[in-house]
Amino acid sequence: MVHDGNRCMVSDEIISNSIAAFNMYGSAVASVPCVEAVFRSSDNGLSSTISIPREQLYRTQTPHTYTLEKLLWAHNEAKQRGITNTAASCVLMQELGETVYFSKGSEENLKITTVDDMMIFKALLHTKKDSWLK
Repeated sequence: MVHDGNRCMVSDEIISNSIAAFNMYGSAVASVPCVEAVFRSSDNGLSSTISIPREQLYRTQTPHTYTLEKLLWAHNEAKQRGITNTAASCVLMQELGETVYFSKGSEENLKITTVDDMMIFKALLHTKKDSWLK
């Protein structure tokens, strides 16, 4: 199981769901469905005429769960093929022709990379889930 150190709010539920999906499919990548309208832009975000149906989009998170043997194979293959521009193991697996299986992620499994992320993280730390929220 590979996990980003800057996703410090990973829950027991996310980890358990990742292990369950791994047991079913042989791999698992935490993900959340995209709820925003998404557009593709070819001019650095200035404009677009192409939207992508959100029902087809999932944002990946960590953990990524594979056997150690599979991860080592992927990195050796990447080296042999000259694949160097993959920051996430799920992208590497996809580039190598592997199917990416999803497990349940969470919006609370926040990746802290910007000042805005830090503000959200601080708010989450001080928020208690009300019993009426399901």
